[in-house]
Amino acid sequence: MNLASFLPWLVVVHVLSVLGFVALHGPSMVAAFQLRNERDPARVRGVLDQSGISIGAMYLFLALLVLSGIAAGIAGGYFTSGQLWIWTAIVVLIVVIGGMYGLATRHFIALREAAGSTSRDDREIGRTGTGVADEARLAELLASPRPLAVAAVGIVGLAIIAWLMVMKPF
Repeated sequence: MNLASFLPWLVVVHVLSVLGFVALHGPSMVAAFQLRNERDPARVRGVLDQSGISIGAMYLFLALLVLSGIAAGIAGGYFTSGQLWIWTAIVVLIVVIGGMYGLATRHFIALREAAGSTSRDDREIGRTGTGVADEARLAELLASPRPLAVAAVGIVGLAIIAWLMVMKPF
């Protein structure tokens, strides 16, 4: 049996991985918008902690969707067929991941610090927050349009990738 015979199953795994990734990314997106209505540092810390609960599993689904997508691309012969849509989708995915990471990570670390908490990286090395909020900085960060930009990058990127995969325009 050759890899091409597994193509339908690889596509199913790929689509289910995308659904898992998006579902597990949902709490972070909801938190990003909920934070815009919060002003109490303790509640901000709580929302940020809740948003981080599903991040590890989200990255596992991201890895699975990348691996299953590559396997499906190989099984379907898309990488060597002269069709550029698959390469474009990979570039878009890399740009979206980089853009979202660049836009979101520093912002949420700054929010944690302004709320008197610590970033996930700080907690992993045993560093704890002061527990004292910088309320002026917190108010400034909470009013930031950054979550809108992050959401736009993710939604537009996902839409472009879905269009490329379904329509295979070039």
